[in-house]
Amino acid sequence: MLFSPRYDKFVDEVIMCTLTIPIPDEILTAAKMSQDEAIKDMKTAFACQMFKDHRLPLWQSAKICDMDKFEFAGFLTRNKIPVIDYSVGELEQEVAMLEQMHQFIHRG
Repeated sequence: MLFSPRYDKFVDEVIMCTLTIPIPDEILTAAKMSQDEAIKDMKTAFACQMFKDHRLPLWQSAKICDMDKFEFAGFLTRNKIPVIDYSVGELEQEVAMLEQMHQFIHRG
């Protein structure tokens, strides 16, 4: 059961919105794509961009594509999109924290 701030109550299902993107039939024909293939590709492209821009976390981006987070992480990796995107400073902080944890655990 999920809490829905939109309705201020608990609900048993996720509220979805539908986006409509008009595309001329000739474009899909030229691309040799069905509507279902185009929808899947657009959802995947949107999810990847939201993840790359740090606008959505991995699990929410995966949900857009109807994948679990492990499938989506694999998809990102196969498409050369970093799953872990640390800056040098963030990576140095992580390493320093791990070193401190290691010292704390192994002292004594």
